[in-house]
Amino acid sequence: HEQSVNHSGVEKMKRLNALTVGGLLAVAVSLGAGAKEQPVDRYLTGDLEGMHAFDASLDLSGYQVVTGFDGQDKQVEKLSAKKGKTLLITFWDRSCLICRSYLKDLDELQRQMGDDKFEVVAIDIGRNTFSYTENSFKRWGVSSLKPYGSHHNGIVNEVKANPMFRFYGKEPKSLLVDGSGKVRAYSSVTRDWLSDEGKALIDALKKGEL
Repeated sequence: HEQSVNHSGVEKMKRLNALTVGGLLAVAVSLGAGAKEQPVDRYLTGDLEGMHAFDASLDLSGYQVVTGFDGQDKQVEKLSAKKGKTLLITFWDRSCLICRSYLKDLDELQRQMGDDKFEVVAIDIGRNTFSYTENSFKRWGVSSLKPYGSHHNGIVNEVKANPMFRFYGKEPKSLLVDGSGKVRAYSSVTRDWLSDEGKALIDALKKGEL
């Protein structure tokens, strides 16, 4: 009789566990189905696979970058001055071994696609003078990109402090920003922006299709 009671109790526990697991699965499926896919997501294939669509509202228009040095003071510009342009913002510094070759790729991207609707904004975030950044571009044969420096690390600090970003590794980090100044996607590693997928995403943002 004792064995029968134990057996009955075990069966009841099995049924209860099955109901609990089933309920959790149903909730998970429901939450997954309700998750809103971002318009950018359908472009993150091929060479862009693994990039992250950014689904929070983060406007970078108010942040400044260094655009020159007149011998006494740094010249700065707000990103809002580029309103209407899709921006590929990439952070680099001289300690990054892959940065030189990546900047050459971005230079070619700027040469091919840069216009009044798109610009690559490569920001030197190292502790370098603006003249060092300019001279680095000259030495490396980078001629289509404008040199930019980080102004008080404003954008970098924002990205580091924002929990919505999941950056990793030591490769150049990039933010894809639409014409209104809002971040639409980001990457922790180098990407082939000259690929069909890269150009398609940039074109879609330039045309305001996303």
